[in-house]
Amino acid sequence: MLRVPPCSAEVTLADRWLGNFLRRARDLGVMRDTLLVVISDHGHLLGEHGFVGKLHYALWPELTDIVFMVRHPEGKRAGETSDFYASTHDVAPTVLATLGVDSPRPMDGQDLSVLFEGKTPRPRDHFTLGYGAHVWCRDYRYAMFGRDDGSEARLYDLTADPGLDEDVAGDHPDIVRRMFEGYVLKDAGGPLPEY
Repeated sequence: MLRVPPCSAEVTLADRWLGNFLRRARDLGVMRDTLLVVISDHGHLLGEHGFVGKLHYALWPELTDIVFMVRHPEGKRAGETSDFYASTHDVAPTVLATLGVDSPRPMDGQDLSVLFEGKTPRPRDHFTLGYGAHVWCRDYRYAMFGRDDGSEARLYDLTADPGLDEDVAGDHPDIVRRMFEGYVLKDAGGPLPEY
C-alpha cells in the first residue's frame, strides 16, 4: 500500500478543491466578471534548514514566502509573475482599486492592480513581519530574523547565499543593527510588544 505523507495529501486536497471551485465558477460563467485572489497564510517547513512545521523562530522563506495570485476578469497579464514584495496588506487596496472603490480611510497595503496595466507599484526597499516573539526583515541584499528585542539574530547575504544556508550575523553586527532599528523598529513605530 502506498503511504502518502500528510503534507503531500493536504497539498493534493487543496489543489483538487481549488480546481473544482475554479471549474464550477467557469461553468457558471462568473469568471468573466470576477477578480480572483488566491493567497496563503504561511508556508510550512518540511525539513528545510533542519526544521519541520510552522515555527516562530525559524522564519526562512519556506515559511514566509507565500502564494499570492491575482486573476483579472479579462485575463490581463495572464501567466506573468512579479518579484514585487507583496503582502497580505495589499489584498484589500488591490480589490478596492480594481472595483473602482475608494478606501474610506488610509490602508497599510498598496494597490497592486497597476500590474494589470503593465505598471510597477511604488517600490518597497524592505519588508518586515512579526510572528510571536520573533521578527523578520529583508531587503534586496540581506534577510534577517531573530527575537523581537533584536537578540538571537540570524543574517543571510542573499547575493552570495540565496538558499540562506550561512548565518553571517556574527560577521556583520552593524547590518543586523541597521536592519533591526531601521526596518523592524521603524516600521513598528517603536518598541515591540511582549507576547
